[in-house]
Amino acid sequence: MVTIHRQLKIGVYVEGARSLADLLPSWEAASDSNFSLISADVFTWAAPLSKNIQHVQTVNYVSAAVVPLETICRAFVLRVLVPGGFNLEQLEFLDPDDFALRKSRIAGDAWTIFRKQIEHCALFCHGKRRPPVILPYSPDMISLYAEKILSFVPRRAEDSLTLVSDTQSNEEIWIHIPLNGISLNVNDDAKNDPEPDLEDDHQNLAAFKAYKWWNSLKAAVSYSHHLGVALEITEDLPSVLTLYDLWRSEPVRAIVIPTRLFVSLIDGSPSLSPFHVLIVQSFILLWNVKVFLRPGGIISPVKIELLTPYTDYMRDLYHTSLVGKAEIPSAWLFPPSQPLRDHLTDSQYEEFELDKRKYADYEAAVDRYIRYRQSFEDVQETFVVAVVGCGYGPLIDVTINAALNCGTINGVSHGSSLQPLVPALRIYALEKNPAVVRALQERCAKHIQSFQGGVEIKIVMEDMRTWQPPETFDILLSEMLGGFGDNELSPECLAGPEKFLNEPGVSIPQSYTSYLCPISCGKLYELIPEGASNERRLKERMYSFQADYFKTLDEAKPVFTFEHPSSSRARSDANLKTVLDFTAQSEGMLHGFSGHFTAQLYEDIEHCTVPKRRTSGLTTWNDVFFPLTWPVWLEKGDTVRLQFFRRENKEAIWYEWALSEPRTSIVHNAGGRAFRMPLVFELDLDSSL
Repeated sequence: MVTIHRQLKIGVYVEGARSLADLLPSWEAASDSNFSLISADVFTWAAPLSKNIQHVQTVNYVSAAVVPLETICRAFVLRVLVPGGFNLEQLEFLDPDDFALRKSRIAGDAWTIFRKQIEHCALFCHGKRRPPVILPYSPDMISLYAEKILSFVPRRAEDSLTLVSDTQSNEEIWIHIPLNGISLNVNDDAKNDPEPDLEDDHQNLAAFKAYKWWNSLKAAVSYSHHLGVALEITEDLPSVLTLYDLWRSEPVRAIVIPTRLFVSLIDGSPSLSPFHVLIVQSFILLWNVKVFLRPGGIISPVKIELLTPYTDYMRDLYHTSLVGKAEIPSAWLFPPSQPLRDHLTDSQYEEFELDKRKYADYEAAVDRYIRYRQSFEDVQETFVVAVVGCGYGPLIDVTINAALNCGTINGVSHGSSLQPLVPALRIYALEKNPAVVRALQERCAKHIQSFQGGVEIKIVMEDMRTWQPPETFDILLSEMLGGFGDNELSPECLAGPEKFLNEPGVSIPQSYTSYLCPISCGKLYELIPEGASNERRLKERMYSFQADYFKTLDEAKPVFTFEHPSSSRARSDANLKTVLDFTAQSEGMLHGFSGHFTAQLYEDIEHCTVPKRRTSGLTTWNDVFFPLTWPVWLEKGDTVRLQFFRRENKEAIWYEWALSEPRTSIVHNAGGRAFRMPLVFELDLDSSL
């Protein structure tokens, strides 16, 4: 299968442009091949704006320009000047006659100018398109930033209650943060040169300070998904590698690369140092991250033309980095499947069948068990398999192929058509979804016709928990694992049919264990909507998720294990509890816990979704996320103690979780108030076909 990757978007970070209008011809000519965005400074406005305006006359801190509003919204990112952020040395780009005037205006009435800029930025809108606004990293401005950001973007309570699947928004503010954490204000204490022997420690402390500042700002705006990061790659990079992992787990919208970081090779082409290449690669391989080149001096059409070798280098680096890589997923939260309650869709069934690795392993497990049974002296006349929750029937294919392979390996054939070694194969196919009946019947009919009576398949539309089969069976085959092993209620569903396994019979899978792992992932956490006044518990739900990256703060630990066939459990003893202790392996913001599982299909054939151990090529099961209502900052070495429960009553199953260290949290989802997995469903068809 051919993997199609997105195109890398490259822009220019403009400082000191003589005229925005002068840049437009160059941008239009280069937009298809080189540049997709240009950053524009916003200082003040020459005229009031209206919703019906077609052109905007701006006065940036260099000169005036008349620019079509549509072009600004399509081609520009608006950069705001902030006291304590972008320093006055940047005014060196001005004409000498304008320098004193501009400097006095910024220094004399800086706060008023900043507030007006934010207000005017909100008016830049063409249809549904609005250019992002860039604010610089400024350590002392969290409160002011939060106030203005909340006035610029919708409040979380006004967001839709549906999950946000797109990390890019039409109303975005980006915070421009240098990777080394050094403030761009020359008067900031962090800019002072440290002692030589403390240089590395100083850089790391400043870098972590910037990361903590970002998380504080994010919390101040209720983790709005409208707020992202434009991360500048600096010349002096932090030496703590975990810091890069933490930033990769945040909503980084763009990286800014100053052209001064490039060195010239013998042939004159630009190149980055090996360490800078590794860092840049780690970010451009994230979902939809843009690249801004930041040249020094006054930007002009000629200088933009001179950036072509840099853009060529970045595109070559991007394409080289993609070799052998799978498609990059976007950050996405969605409700976990509940097949006992809901009927799955055609697209879900089709997606399942694309997982070649999963069904190859299932086939290997069935094959190995059949061979084991064939070693018995008294091989039974009919081999009976129950496929429960069969959907369109991929596990029926698995069973027949495994039986056929056993016969082929042993040289058993009848005429021109190969036959299974077992004397007869009878399959019970249980499914509750009426929408799949026709496709399932057609699939089964083809198998029956191919083997001319050697295979018998009976389709049963019945609740597997109460099904009374007419005979015992040798294999109980299922794939109801979900992302957490037991969240599709496999323990409850298999408790019924597993009673009818014969003495040497086996359940595939034989057992499965859930795992939890503390993670830092701001790009996931921001996708949880706050909700309206009648929906306050969206942060107490379990979610399935996809992400291009998330940072694990410790190794995953096992939670609950279920075996099949299982020993009988009384209903009063069905509630489970465990206490897990983690140790933070690095500093970071704990946003919640990711859920995974391992499943023993048969003997040593295993499926695993645990980080760093994930079965290669396994695509069916998405991991799950248990968020905290309020994230917790962790220092390296901190103990994280989690109490985790699996509760049930007659109607439903649900999970509860609570922190007891490093601080006490609420009991999330207490009583199943935010999320539960019902134990009932309504069957629409007759019980059998």
